[in-house]
Amino acid sequence: MTTSTIRIICTGVLVIAMAAALCGCWSSVELNERAFARVMILDKSKDGIELTLGFPLPNRISGGVNGSSASTEPPFALVTKTGRDLGEAYRLIQADLSRRITFGQLRNILISKAFAQDGISPIVDFLMRNTGIRINANLYVTDGPAKQIGRIPLTFERFLTDILTAYAKHKITLTTTAKDVLMTTTTGGDFALPMLVFGELGAESERGGQEWMGTDGAAVFRQGKLVAQLDSKDTRAALWIMDEMEEGVMRIKSPLDGKIISVLLYSKKSRIKPVLKGNRIRFVISCKGSAKIIASESALDVTNRQNLATLEQQLNQSLKERILRTVKQTQSKRSDAFGFGQRIRWRKPKTWNRIKGNWRDIYQKQVVVDADVAIQIRWFGGAQKPIWNIDLSDKEVTE
Repeated sequence: MTTSTIRIICTGVLVIAMAAALCGCWSSVELNERAFARVMILDKSKDGIELTLGFPLPNRISGGVNGSSASTEPPFALVTKTGRDLGEAYRLIQADLSRRITFGQLRNILISKAFAQDGISPIVDFLMRNTGIRINANLYVTDGPAKQIGRIPLTFERFLTDILTAYAKHKITLTTTAKDVLMTTTTGGDFALPMLVFGELGAESERGGQEWMGTDGAAVFRQGKLVAQLDSKDTRAALWIMDEMEEGVMRIKSPLDGKIISVLLYSKKSRIKPVLKGNRIRFVISCKGSAKIIASESALDVTNRQNLATLEQQLNQSLKERILRTVKQTQSKRSDAFGFGQRIRWRKPKTWNRIKGNWRDIYQKQVVVDADVAIQIRWFGGAQKPIWNIDLSDKEVTE
């Protein structure tokens, strides 16, 4: 083969490669032709499933024409359709939109309590079949219709989904993602989801509305169905159990005069250790952390080491009781929401294969759970000694 022939072949290959690069993907959709769903909302309807998708509106996010100000209207839209199943409701929404729906930026999924009580298998099936959905999306259960989130005031954020994302980011409540639910349900396990509540007179808004949204407790699931609810205190205990606690406040009675002392807790590490001996199954929940006194109505002198040790003992006992009470609630509902069974599966697979068929009954009736809590009070703030209380106490004694 001559040199000129080789040169012609190489040039041809180069031209073809450059042309192929310019063509792009045959199935691509331009950004300006996409509708990015940021939140998915699921409600129960007499006609099936009511699906609501929330989209940011690009024409209201950027500035106006010729430097004019941006639109004063909300920079997002909620679109709702009802279908016999989730797939049909989704296709009905798509049929009304001028852009192709994309789930790559999905951040949060809201499920109403009524929907959750019937079971969340429709959303699990939808997540498994649609590979384009972001599996790191956070899941929440709402105490009431989930769609009412569209009525809350937006004072600090521009988008509804940013509020929900902040709840998960700052560990305000439990953090459960679509990935967590998929992994748990495929192995036949149970789980817990954080709950949202809506009310009135919770926060003022610029529009004069009185509606508000907040976190309050958690929803406990067994085999994909909501079977129990934890209150806010028990949910904070659940955060300790699942090693998701960053900081939280506890109020305990002073060992001196019974008055309230408020303590801010900081978690270091929590872990669940299974202890298997014969047919006995026991778990030990170990929690370590530190604490800071942030308010005190008591005359207790916390700079005294003996007083401090007594206060720490009472604090640890109070947190231990709360943790064990929370576990008992899940046991009473036969829901292994904290994944105790998975610990056996990881450490003792042969034992797990023997008991997994009756695990929920075993968890309810035979499993013993204990807690080892070690919180140290390290900070007292500027007011180490409550002088006004100490003086009052001394005066009363002398009188």
